[in-house]
This record gives sequence, structure tokens and C-alpha cells, in this order.
Amino acid sequence: MNTIILILILLLLPLSLKGQTENMHSLTIDDGMQNGSVISIMRGSDGFVYLGTFTGITRYDGVNVVNIPITGRSDRKYNIVYALFEADPTHYYVGNQEGLWLFDPTTLETKRVYAEDIDCEVRAIRKTPRGEMLVATVGGLFRIGSDGRLSRMRIYSSSRLTDTNVCDIAVVGKGNPSSLGREGAVWAVTVSGVVGIDLAGNAGGHLYPAPVLSGGSDDVYATGADNQTVRIRPSRIAITPGGDIFIGTQEHGLWKFSSRDGSYHFFALPGSCVNMLSVSANGNLLVASDLYGAVELSPLTGKSLLAYDDKGGPNSSQARFSNPQVFYRDAAGIDWIGYKFYGLDHTYYNSGIFKVYQIPGLHDSSKQHVICSLADGNRTLVGTRNGLYIVDDEHQTVEYFGEDQLGSRYVSTLTKAGDRYIVGTQTAGFTEIDAATLRVMNIDMPRRLCKSLVYQCRDDGMGNLWLCTNQGLVRYNPYRRLLRLFDNANSQLPDKEVFCIDFDLGGRGWISTRNGNCIYDPTSETISTKNLPNKFVALGQLRDIQRMEDGQMLFLPQRGFPVTADASVLNFTRLSFDVGEDAPNISFFRKHNGICYFCTDNGFYTFRNDSLRCYGYLDGLTSMEFQRNFQIASDGRCLVSTNRGLLWTRVSDLNAANTINALPVLISQIQTDHWFNDAEVTAAIASRTITLSRSADGMSLRFSAMTFGKTTRLRYDYMLEGYDKQWNMVGANQTAFYPSLPFGTYKLRVRVKGNDSIAATYTIVVPMAYSTMALIAALVFGIAVILHVVWCRYYKREYLWIRLLPKREVVKYQGSRLSQKEAEAIARRLTAYMEDSKPYLNPDLMMTDLAIAIGVSNHTLSQIFTQHIRRNYYDFIAEYRIREFKRMAAADDNHKYTIMAIAEKCGFRSRTSFFGVFKKIMGCTPKEYLERKDKDR
Repeated sequence: MNTIILILILLLLPLSLKGQTENMHSLTIDDGMQNGSVISIMRGSDGFVYLGTFTGITRYDGVNVVNIPITGRSDRKYNIVYALFEADPTHYYVGNQEGLWLFDPTTLETKRVYAEDIDCEVRAIRKTPRGEMLVATVGGLFRIGSDGRLSRMRIYSSSRLTDTNVCDIAVVGKGNPSSLGREGAVWAVTVSGVVGIDLAGNAGGHLYPAPVLSGGSDDVYATGADNQTVRIRPSRIAITPGGDIFIGTQEHGLWKFSSRDGSYHFFALPGSCVNMLSVSANGNLLVASDLYGAVELSPLTGKSLLAYDDKGGPNSSQARFSNPQVFYRDAAGIDWIGYKFYGLDHTYYNSGIFKVYQIPGLHDSSKQHVICSLADGNRTLVGTRNGLYIVDDEHQTVEYFGEDQLGSRYVSTLTKAGDRYIVGTQTAGFTEIDAATLRVMNIDMPRRLCKSLVYQCRDDGMGNLWLCTNQGLVRYNPYRRLLRLFDNANSQLPDKEVFCIDFDLGGRGWISTRNGNCIYDPTSETISTKNLPNKFVALGQLRDIQRMEDGQMLFLPQRGFPVTADASVLNFTRLSFDVGEDAPNISFFRKHNGICYFCTDNGFYTFRNDSLRCYGYLDGLTSMEFQRNFQIASDGRCLVSTNRGLLWTRVSDLNAANTINALPVLISQIQTDHWFNDAEVTAAIASRTITLSRSADGMSLRFSAMTFGKTTRLRYDYMLEGYDKQWNMVGANQTAFYPSLPFGTYKLRVRVKGNDSIAATYTIVVPMAYSTMALIAALVFGIAVILHVVWCRYYKREYLWIRLLPKREVVKYQGSRLSQKEAEAIARRLTAYMEDSKPYLNPDLMMTDLAIAIGVSNHTLSQIFTQHIRRNYYDFIAEYRIREFKRMAAADDNHKYTIMAIAEKCGFRSRTSFFGVFKKIMGCTPKEYLERKDKDR
């Protein structure tokens, strides 16, 4: 049987390489999982997600995978973990094919419990309001008291019923209707039906047999032939907060059970097998079915509220497959979907600060490239590459304006002047739309403006609009419908392509063009390049010019931080923010009520009260490609235009962002005098303490945030208090390195740059090194000798060593060191032997073998590695093996092999060592490396 399952896995393995969806992340054996079948999922109070597989437990933190074997089990190849339950932070119950286990997440150790009584499959584990644990098995129902004692529960009140195969259980919680029984009562399902058991006594309960369907009837849920009957087979049970009981079956979908009269009523998902059934925090049903995917259902109507399947239609989200084994939602709102053979899918964490602007069923901007937007009362105008959408939020209506109405589908600017909307386009100049009737009003403009690109529109406060175009600067009075065009032929504009303009308190217009900057004088109505402030000229091409609320002028260069000037535009000051870049790409910059809002390629920022906060994918941003348009509406909404939709949030939500629950930063890899194994890293995370050995005073640490979200733009700052004087930014490999630390106790603070809510603090203990101890001992000894000499001379006594040491000549020996020339010759022999003979392909290769092969001693070869090659033996061999893996993986003949099969050919003994070494050297997993190579082809 095991051979057949293995063959099926090998045949179906290519399907697991199906690309992950845009809004979900996938985890498979290529990412380090020991087994690709996920049967149970639980997120512990420590933040980790634990996956029950065919062969054990896999722990996942969003980046790193740790495989935890169940020690002491039998030698059977597969031992399916059906149930995971957290009893307390240091004790998790695990139910598998053999029985019940206790798992300590702080040490990664498992221990069999109650082996004499529970020696069969454990299918479900639940906790009662009194703190007792209930264990459902194929051999009966068991209760573990608060004192740890195990007792077998009677299932049926009738002694004639002998079926002990309990598929699932549900416990009546606080506030459930009394018809379900008293608090803590148990409802169990067997293949025969539903049983209600009162825990107060051990008298068992009444069996409500599963209904029988007639194949000859018109019942669409029956599977039997004519004149045959089929009994549905229950497998799952769940109780909603409202007291409704739902039954999942093996072939006939989801049913509703009435505890009042014991009747069954079909509810949803006809003809499907319900693999998992649970209730979400909001009371909805979470169902994993083999036909409809992972579905969230309303317990009142049976309507699908959310679905994950491989179709990804209008009423569902895209997942890799439609036959999940488990559908689980954690406290952070992340949905987890486990498959047989194909690993795991999960949605990304989202704090919900930013949202995509949409009206369900009418308008969804998430798939649109939004260039600009305008909030006008109950209306929201959305300018995209594919036209203009005017959405009435109150009346739920949408009006579309495309190329036929605007002359161009690309809407570049939106402005309201009086009762009209001014719409700038990419290839058709600008157009007016009556705000009351939404009627398009054509403007009589010069022919060359009819095909112009409008970059920006500004109001000068005197009734005129100024439009910056690639054909010049346009002054337009929408009330008198008068238009004047300034270009480099009739004015001193340095270039006809004008990027931006705004007006100071004196009415002067500050202008930036492709070939330089200039100024508009309202008195003479002329544009001039003379008598400009030198600092304004030196700014070069500008992306934006704006007058701020306090009257100061702000100039935003094409790249770098903005420059402000006082109201007279005489004194200039450059702003600067700690965003990790000296010249960031800032698409927009606004200052409103003392708060600065701006963006870079790494996120959206706010700066208030000397505090910088960065918002990214984890906060709901769908893209980091921002447009120039940003607006704070009168109702407090912030509108942000991106190439992945119009995003919005509220100023109040941004101000309260730092009060959200903190997310931890983990130390995923630790190296001191050795690489910490999984258990040692876990212990360090649990205790938040890292203790170095006395033989090593240096360390390297790698960070990862436990966010389960898109972390590609996250960057980390760290500071070792007591050693560092300022924050350090982690490099691309997310690793901090301290080569040598004085002994003592330090606090290592780690945070995501610009987001202090994702942070952690670790205690670093550096004990006194042996060399330091020897130095102190030598110092004390030296002082003692000096004092002894002084004492002996003063009292004219004989020195102690003269009295103790024999009177003989001391012969001193001087050791010789390996010369540079000899060392280089040995290093060349070693390199030639590695290239020609490839000894690293042998997984049992030792340093002694290399020493013998090239004819030197083990001590000499160790000296070569330390002083000349400057790498230890293990890193030296690992680099050759990784190089061989890259060569073999690139060969077309090897595409039929799995990643681990190729790794074994290269000399790696285990999956754990291969994935750890590969990620250390290459900075990514083997799967990510191969996907990137395939994309480069």
C-alpha cells in the first residue's frame, strides 16, 4: 500500500509546481516540507503555524520551515497527523495514526502519552469549558481531566450499539441554547449518525441515525440505483454560536441537524465530500470540500460568502486546487488551505489600513491602472488608463467616459472648478464635464493642444486654471472659457514641455520644464528665466511644485527629498527622512495639518511628531508603483493612485496605526562557534535569549518577520544596546554580523524600518572568553610578581622562583610556522584535487581524507583553511556541492529528478542540511533559485 501511495506522489508531483496565485502564497516540499500532504492546521499562541502531515509536524513562520519528526513511533512509512490542539503554551496535543502525543513547541520534542489506552487513530481533540480534554478516536471517546487522568467515556446509552469509531466531536460552549444540552455537553458523529452526550454522568447518549436516501426517488442527493437505499455517512460536525448543528458527510455534502427532533435537512454543497468543517470567529461555516474547494458559508442561508478554488471566478478567489483537506482561519484573519500531496496555500496577512476602492457588483479598481482620482462629496472620480469612472457612492451608480467622450482613454489629471470637472488626458488635451448633468462640454483650443498630454492642473486663486502640457503652459478661465497658450515661441519658457506649476502668496507662478525652470509674473503676465534664485535653478527638473498650508513653497525633484522655501522664496531648506535611501523616488509629497505624507518605491510614509511610519503590503497596499496623484478628501479619506487600483484609508486610521497588535521579528538562523540547529534556534526564540560560548565572541543572526504576508520590501534595523551607538540597517541577506563582542549582557533590538510595530528584543549573553580569562589571569599574576619583587627588594629577601626552581639552564625551543610559499603550493594542490577528482560528491567525506589525498597532515590542512583559504572546512565543501547542484539542475537531462534527488547526487546527506546551506550561500531557497532561472530563460 505504501508503495502505491509513493508512486501516486511521484506521478502527481509535477502538479504541485503549479504556480501560486497572485493573492496567495504556496508552500510545498520544494520549500523544505518533509511531506506535501497537509491534513490538519493550527496556529499556536507562539505565532507559528503547525501543519499535520502524513509523516509528522511541520512548523512554518512565513519564511522558514522546520520539520519535526514524531520520535518513538513505529517504522511505518506514513503516520498521518489528524489533529493538533494547544493545551497550553508549552504543551500541544497531537493525534495521529498510532495514538496521542504531547509536543513541546519550545524544545521541538514529542512524547507518547496514554499509549496503553489510546492505541489507535486519533481523529479530533477538543477542550471543554471546564478545561478537560476530549479525544475522539476510532476506538472510542476519551476524557483527560484537569488532573491528567484518562477515562473512557460511554458513547451510547443503549448497550446494543457497539460502533466506537468517533469521526468528530463538537462541545457545547457558553451561551448555546439549552436544547443542545448543558454547558460542556458533547455532540459526536460516527458513521452511523449523531450522538448527544452529557458529560455530567457517564451514561452515554441517544443515537440519531443518519438518514436513508432512496435511489428510486426524485432526491437529487441519492446515489443508489432504482429501488436501492443509501445511508449518508457523517464525518464532521460543528456547532455555531447560534446553536445550529451542521454535519459534513463523506459523499452527500453539508446537512443541518435539529437537536429538538433529531431530524436531518440537506443544507449545501450537494454530492461533495466534506473533509473539514469548523466555525469562524464571526460565526460562519468554514468547509473544505472535494468539489467546491474551500468555502465560507452563511449558517442562516447557506450562501457562499467566500470560496477558494482553481477556477477563480467572480464569486471565488483563485487557489491552486479545488479539493482541499483542511480549511482553517487563524485569529489574524489569514486563511490556510491544506491539500493532499500538494502542500499548502494561504492568504497574505493584511492589517486592513489600506483598502481597494470598490463597490461590489458595480466597480472594482483593483485590476485597473489608476492615474488620478478626485473625491467630490458623495462622488469619487477615478481616472485610469482605460477611461474615467464617476462613481456615486451614495446611490451606487457608475458612469463611464471613454475615448468617444474624452478623445482619449488615458486620463492624466482631474480637477473641479466651480460646477465643472476638468479632465486632462494623454493624447487629447483636456475636457470639461458638467458636474450636475455629467454632460461632456468641448473646449475650443488650438489644434496642437487637441493632441497634447496634460501633466498637471493648478488653480491660481484668481479664477484661472493652469495646465502643464507637452505643448506648453495653458492658462484657462473656465467661467469665461478663455484660453491662452504660453510656449517657448511666445514666452521665455525654457521648453514647451511643462511638468508642474504652483503659485506663491504673491501670485507668482513657479514653473518647471524639461530644459529648466522659470517664473510667471502676474503683473506683466510674462514668463521669465531672469533673476531666479540660484537654488531654484539648481534644482533642475521638478516632479511637483506646491504651496503648502503655511504659505511655504515645496519643490519636489525628479529624485531625492523635497526642498522647501519660505513664503518669499528666498531661503531654501532641504527635507530629509530616514527611509534608507539618499535619493529616493518620491512620486508625491503632501503636508496636511502638520503631517507629511509621501511615498517611495518601498512604501507609503507618514511623518508626524518626529516619528516616521512606513506602510506596505502588510497594510493593504496592493502595489508600490505610485502615481503623482494623492488627495485628502474633506471626509478624512486619503486616496492613493497606483497601477493596481485606487487605494484609500482614513487619516484617523493612519494616526492609530501604531496601536495595532505587534508582530514579532524572529531570528531564523544563528551562528556563533557553530550553526544552531532547529531546536537551539527555537529555544533562543522562546526564551528571547542567545548565549554565546566561551570559545567564540562573534555571531551572525538572520532575521525574518512572522507576518505571513508579502515581505519583499521589508527592511530591518537593529541595534545592540551597550555596543552600538546608532541603528544599523540589515543588508539584502537580512543578516546582522558582529565579529567580536566584549563579554557582558546586551539587548538586541530589531525592527522593521519605518514600522516599530514589527519588532523584537533579544538578550545577548557573551560570557568571558577563555582568552580573556587567561589575559586577566596573566595580568593578576604579573601584578603579583611585581609586588613580590618590590617586597623582596625592600626586605632583601630571595625571590620565590629562585628558591623553588632548580639551578639549571632553561632551554627554550622556538616553533616554526608554515611559510607563505608552502601554504600557496598546498592550496593549489587542494584546488586541483577538488576540481579533478570531485571528492565532495562523497557525502561521508572528511577533512582527514583530503589531507591524505594531497599528502599533508590534518593539522597542516586545518591551518591552510584558517589562515590562507579563510573558510572553515564545512563551508569550503558546501560551496563546491552547491556549485555542482547548480550545474546539474541546469542540465536538461536532470529535469526529471526532484530537487532533493539532485542534491543527494551532489553529496548532501539530508534535506535540512541542503536547504540550510543553499539559503546561506545563495540567499534563497532552491525552488526560488530554479524559478528565477526559468524566468530568465
